[in-house]
Amino acid sequence: MFHGYGHVKTLCAELQDFMKQHNFLTIEDFRRYEQLFLHIYFTTHTDLVKRQKEAIEQRKAERRGLKSDKRFVKETESMVSN
Repeated sequence: MFHGYGHVKTLCAELQDFMKQHNFLTIEDFRRYEQLFLHIYFTTHTDLVKRQKEAIEQRKAERRGLKSDKRFVKETESMVSN
């Protein structure tokens, strides 16, 4: 331990203060809340990652669509002056 075994009493006291502040009566109340929070976080994060991948794929598909659109390519080439 970095702070030594005496620091355990400090950690326990701080944990008890935290639990009082947030109305946790037992460690089990705290554990249930933690599990609920982690479930919500990871479900939300998983959904976010999924939506980001879908958006990236959609942008890639749009770019591929523009490259295959001959009229778009012809118009853009006519705008370029060399």
